[in-house]
Amino acid sequence: MAHRDKRGVEYIHRVDNGLCGSCGKPLDRNGAICEACRLKRKEANVARVARLKEAGLCPICGKRPMYEGLSCALCRDKKQRVESARKERRAA
Repeated sequence: MAHRDKRGVEYIHRVDNGLCGSCGKPLDRNGAICEACRLKRKEANVARVARLKEAGLCPICGKRPMYEGLSCALCRDKKQRVESARKERRAA
């Protein structure tokens, strides 16, 4: 089994047993990860977005230059397609 697959199985096993999917400690909140791991992920994501924006890259994909300051053209188009499909489902 590949390392990544093994980590995924371990994550699912931990969550199914009421443990944090990241660190394996008992959960202290509703969800799949504990508060400490949630805050670590949040801090890492804020730093990642800031680093990408500073480099002029899309904060969503991290690959292409930003288009009009928020995201790249491809990520913006994808978001618009998803939102329009959601609106169509709600209207139906």
